[in-house]
Amino acid sequence: MTFYMIVGKEKLFLFDKAGPSCNRLYIEGNPDFLYDANQAEHDKKKDDDKKNLFITLIKEYNLDTHAELDFKVIYNEDPIRSQVMEDVLGEHVSEQHKISRIIHSIAKSLKKDTKLMIDEFGINFDGKNYMVRDNDIVKQDYSLLGYTLKEEQIMRFLG
Repeated sequence: MTFYMIVGKEKLFLFDKAGPSCNRLYIEGNPDFLYDANQAEHDKKKDDDKKNLFITLIKEYNLDTHAELDFKVIYNEDPIRSQVMEDVLGEHVSEQHKISRIIHSIAKSLKKDTKLMIDEFGINFDGKNYMVRDNDIVKQDYSLLGYTLKEEQIMRFLG
């Protein structure tokens, strides 16, 4: 089963995509999967069949083994969190993206609506503010005036 995942600061957001539509997956009744980078680091040292995320997904979606898991991942802006999750997911990752590249593309699209003032205030996501400057992304602290992206918007844009 293919899962689309966004790695947040403290949460994993999982989605299922069928064509242009995406559906948020609820894990144990929650719209996100809480994780601690230190716990994830510990999990990657265990056998694959003992990883908390894998066990939860296998049970939740009635899969036979972890071999059925496939992830398309949008990694966090924090390289340490991204590296930990990349190590945990291992060979189960079939596609990976950097959040800054995705937001850069989304910003280009959102700039067309001048009322959003993307150039002036940027885009907020996962506690950070991203602004496009000279065709590069500049990360800052969260801005109350920035346009806030929801996870579903990112998934729809991913195509």
